[in-house]
Amino acid sequence: MKVVIDTNVIISGIFWTGAPYEIINRWRQKQLTVICSEEVLSELLDVLLEFKMPDTQIAAWKDFIIQNSLTVSPKTKVNICADKDDNKFLEAAEAGKAKYLITGDKHLLILKEYKNTKIINSQEFNKKY
Repeated sequence: MKVVIDTNVIISGIFWTGAPYEIINRWRQKQLTVICSEEVLSELLDVLLEFKMPDTQIAAWKDFIIQNSLTVSPKTKVNICADKDDNKFLEAAEAGKAKYLITGDKHLLILKEYKNTKIINSQEFNKKY
């Protein structure tokens, strides 16, 4: 199943337990095909730096994501979200034909769906999966 995982879900899954952690574990076990773009990866790495994660761990996460994701280069620019920084997730979802965009961001969740991608939070995703 192809999914895009928002940075906030990945960060929560890395640092805490709960629904985001379960999603990260499914990803590690190759139960999910995670779609990523350069923009999405760049944002995640920046946030890991903000969390003061050691460089070696950031490098390990970068390698994991590159090796365990379907990297897309979106051809279409989207301008739908109230928070313009969130459009990159919609672009990646469209380019990778994701079934779900998993997020905790209210600006994305309010959309509920974009093209053929359902936008849900991590708890809803875990109930469906």
